[in-house]
Amino acid sequence: MEREKIAIYGLGNFYKCNEDFLEGQFDIVFYIDRDKTGSYKGKPVYDPYTFGTKNISKIIIMLSRFNEALEVARLLHTESGISHECIKFGLDLAEKGSCREFGFDGIKFTEDGNAKVQMNGFPCIVSSLDEYNNVQEVLVRGIYNYSINNHRKDIIFDIGMNIGDSVHYFLEKDRVEKIYAFEPFYETFNKAMKNLKKDMGKYPQRIECFQIGLSNVTEKRSVSYNTGMSCGMSTINSITRKVTKDYYEKGYINDSAQNETVMVKCASEVLRPLIEQYPDHNIILKMDCEGEEYPIMEDLDKSGLLGSFSLIMMEWHYSGKESLLEKLARHGFSYFCSDENKDMGAINAFKPV
Repeated sequence: MEREKIAIYGLGNFYKCNEDFLEGQFDIVFYIDRDKTGSYKGKPVYDPYTFGTKNISKIIIMLSRFNEALEVARLLHTESGISHECIKFGLDLAEKGSCREFGFDGIKFTEDGNAKVQMNGFPCIVSSLDEYNNVQEVLVRGIYNYSINNHRKDIIFDIGMNIGDSVHYFLEKDRVEKIYAFEPFYETFNKAMKNLKKDMGKYPQRIECFQIGLSNVTEKRSVSYNTGMSCGMSTINSITRKVTKDYYEKGYINDSAQNETVMVKCASEVLRPLIEQYPDHNIILKMDCEGEEYPIMEDLDKSGLLGSFSLIMMEWHYSGKESLLEKLARHGFSYFCSDENKDMGAINAFKPV
């Protein structure tokens, strides 16, 4: 049987680890590489600006770093005019180091220049390394995996739902009766709506999403938003500046930010009427909102609403965890913590059943 004719982008270590496998699967016509030219194993090596696509059906990008692979895919699509259907990720097709080794079912390049990762039948659109890592944390590593050992149904408040992966994860739990999800940023919220379209059609009574942020006040704010770091965006500009600096230093982003007007509302005023509808349920709070956890916890503490929750899963950012733990202890919570570094960590707080 005649093998499919393809080109390989990238002659680095990721390709070398999968070379025998790919040579066995495909007829490699030529290679593309940013640093090498000439020939390799008798096949021509082109730079990214001079290759042609005659006689090949696809280009496989053999770059192991997701953000670099996605950037190359976008350049091939927009500047070289390659159809998105002809652009494949080595992360999807490789034998070693593929996304399947990290728990995903597959990853595809989309017509609009993003990537679609598949996990247990859930297709999730991601547009940055930030979002890719977040999906891996939530859907593969299961950082929000919990169980409350009683007969009650669960109501979840997801503050900082981002692109919707956590909402989907919670929907997979049979005991979750309803999820109220909050995301203030327009682009991120719309991406979540696209990712959750199938879920919302299947479970229309179990999901309610709000394009607002929560805090200890109600107001509109002009804040900075960067598409390359949606998971690190905050409705507090001082936090966003710290996160942006960190992302730039790590090489995660290179595009500029834009100003966006967002609405934040007082947490207790939004949550109280919703919580009061469920006197016989477990009330669960998941909170990943890049610094707003401090004013939210202050408001829930002062309003007396903090004690209404059975379980709280939250991240803290830049201001330590001690003030948060003091509030939790005051309302009868036990807890355990895991610190990622001096600037952020996680708190899981619970009350005895």
